[in-house]
Amino acid sequence: MTGCFTGGQKGRALVRQALREASHMGLNVMRVFAHTTDPNFPLQTAPGVYNEKVFKALDFVLVEVGYTLGSIRLGLGFLRFLMPCNPGVLACMRSMLSLDPL
Repeated sequence: MTGCFTGGQKGRALVRQALREASHMGLNVMRVFAHTTDPNFPLQTAPGVYNEKVFKALDFVLVEVGYTLGSIRLGLGFLRFLMPCNPGVLACMRSMLSLDPL
């Protein structure tokens, strides 16, 4: 299954089908963006404020990967390095980096 082929499916049905096909083709490691890739569906809507629907979608992906019986390992990418990041996230990261180590 390529990124452009959806077979008319979307949402959960597309995720299930993609994971099923990937598992059958022998894919064993998969990276999923766990950050905003579409400005219409941000994970973080403000500093410290998160979109629960996005977390539910990530939960769904984790559950579906579990149904592959361990044949697929999943890596979640929480930061994007190739595109400008949400300024609120950057401010939060800067403040965390300035904290004294334990």
